[in-house]
Amino acid sequence: HPAINAFPSRQFYKNRVSTCPIIAENRLSQPPPLLQGLLSPELPILFLAVPNGQEQRGDHDSATASYFNLAEVDAVSAAVQALLAAGATPQDIGIVTPYAAQARAITQNL
Repeated sequence: HPAINAFPSRQFYKNRVSTCPIIAENRLSQPPPLLQGLLSPELPILFLAVPNGQEQRGDHDSATASYFNLAEVDAVSAAVQALLAAGATPQDIGIVTPYAAQARAITQNL
């Protein structure tokens, strides 16, 4: 999506990166009801604030700590399911998390 592409193109590639026209035109006309007011077709980026979550250490045997938060996993899963029900495909959806354990928990939950 052009809105997602704009920052890295400008900051790192001197505006030389562009969005594929087919991708640029592929949009949901309306956000699903669960995401009304949170997601816009013009800026399809969603940051979820999840209160009352509890971080848990996911890799007890690892030398590097990785954490997950089940409340966040559930919120992400609900958002993904709502997008899929509204006509998005799995290839249309990207999820970014800095924690490997969180990525695994989200993948398992979906």
